[in-house]
Amino acid sequence: MSYKIDININDKQIPKTMNLYDKKQAVFKTQYITQEMETRQLGRTKQDHVAHGSYILGPQGLVHIKTYWSVLFDGHGNNQAINAIRVSDINRIMEKSRPYDDLQKLIQDDPMSTLEERIRSGSTMVYAKVTPTNHYTDIEIVNIGDSSAVLFVNHQPVFVTQQHDHTNATEIARLFSEDRVDIKEPFYKRDSDFEVVSPTDIITKDTTYIKFSNGVCLGPTQSLGHDGITGIKPTITSYRALKTDNIKVVLFSDGISSVMPVSGLLTNSTVDFMKDKTTTDILNEAEHKWKKPWNLHNSLEVHDVVELASSFTRVSMNSDFTPDVYDDCACSMIDVSYKRAWGIPENTPPMDSEIDDIMAINSLFNCC
Repeated sequence: MSYKIDININDKQIPKTMNLYDKKQAVFKTQYITQEMETRQLGRTKQDHVAHGSYILGPQGLVHIKTYWSVLFDGHGNNQAINAIRVSDINRIMEKSRPYDDLQKLIQDDPMSTLEERIRSGSTMVYAKVTPTNHYTDIEIVNIGDSSAVLFVNHQPVFVTQQHDHTNATEIARLFSEDRVDIKEPFYKRDSDFEVVSPTDIITKDTTYIKFSNGVCLGPTQSLGHDGITGIKPTITSYRALKTDNIKVVLFSDGISSVMPVSGLLTNSTVDFMKDKTTTDILNEAEHKWKKPWNLHNSLEVHDVVELASSFTRVSMNSDFTPDVYDDCACSMIDVSYKRAWGIPENTPPMDSEIDDIMAINSLFNCC
């Protein structure tokens, strides 16, 4: 068993106005790995943050196993939590098996903040760790809050994270069982939100907040920060792919999923768009959608799918989002390509010998 250790990594940073872009590429003997990340701070708070890197797990015999990671944060409330994350030693923290524990402690122990500031500040977290070996590729995806991740294997979506919000039944049950919300009044609603229901149409709807036991109302059911009032129980998803599989993990904040939904009517179109796009492509599309005109429909007049469809035939108000409601957007991805390492076009079908290898590896490792 052998593994090429002398990886050639080229870093390239492209400055953008109020944005961040970074891309890294690593070429193995059999795999071509690309990491990209970018933010587009469209909103007022400018609290999205992304980072990526890698670390060596250590030698296993003569083999050095390297893990590539990418992480995305979406801060909310005041800047205390996101500022603590931004100045942290994120490369060291991401080497841990539970990096969110270290970050939560770092935010709560911030000596420069008051208790009130810590209660009113938090951040989502979603990250992916990809570990290629000679026989398979291990992927771990962890999400906290309402930032999202999509996993593609051989250009097909196999997994989309579920957001931690009022629509997540498991999360609501957790909050009740841990006595974190008032069982008599767990939600607070305000008429201030929208939902994209077609490429040209949006409907108004109530914003549903979780009302925690100390009176603080938040959109996500769990979050870093907030002095620990939400608790942290991340969703951890593990997947093992073959060495010969092409892998792509896309992480993104709700500034993207608000206008490019990954749940509901438009899930398939959004996921299909992401499968062969770069971070810049995805952010360009999200920014376009924030700034384009929409047909606006009042959801108070809509009671079912039939009425929703018929409402689009009526006259609706053409509306633009005003800049003060734009949301910050962030996207990060890890792409592992087996064929590109050999200079083979991605759409080339596998050879018979390659299929035999896949079947043999499947029988040995019970993967995929």
